[in-house]
Amino acid sequence: MVGLTPWMNFVFMRMLCLMLFSISQFTQHLKICLLSLPLIVALGARTASQSARVIRAGSPQPTTIPGDDLMTALASAPLMTVYHEDGAADATVTAVVSADPGRQDAPAVVRAILDAGPSCIQLLIAHLDDQRLTAARFDGVRFAGAPIQVPLGHLCLDILIHATSGRTVHVVNCTDDGLGACVRSGYYFRPDVLQGRGGATMMRQVQARWQRANQAKRIRFEYPAWLKRG
Repeated sequence: MVGLTPWMNFVFMRMLCLMLFSISQFTQHLKICLLSLPLIVALGARTASQSARVIRAGSPQPTTIPGDDLMTALASAPLMTVYHEDGAADATVTAVVSADPGRQDAPAVVRAILDAGPSCIQLLIAHLDDQRLTAARFDGVRFAGAPIQVPLGHLCLDILIHATSGRTVHVVNCTDDGLGACVRSGYYFRPDVLQGRGGATMMRQVQARWQRANQAKRIRFEYPAWLKRG
């Protein structure tokens, strides 16, 4: 090169060669990458699909409370129970007319719940706020001409009252009759609870009291005497 010493000319030419070599290498790598791009995309899609299948297979399934199927069966059972406003015949789903006129029985689904023993208490408490309407009816004064459907939460309350003991909830040596008889204040709601304002809130409040009593072991499971076989 003009004006450059032989040494400087050598250095310049070497640097130029290195640059040209680098450009050539870069061009080759770029060409390889561009040619490989469709394959990379395809492999990525396949890996993502496989990962999604693994995640779906390993994902925890939705959990349900043990016995929820019994609650669903109770909600849809063809019950004949009719709750009344007052009197000794205020009815309970745990005692219905049986083929034997000398004894009372309970619908099969109610027996299945009770046959779970003490574990049924938590299940019933968990559904005290369940507003699903059942086939059971209430013919109180306002509804004498057109009985209303009773929410599942009240059926659970009915079963709890007749399958537990404990002074926190039950009034001992009580001879009263009617709705909520012999049950302490705060642990009962009527079959027509959802007909008035704040009904759902009352159901949750009663549920919370039962839950606390159960956690404190202040209620005990007792299989209804009239349902015992033998």
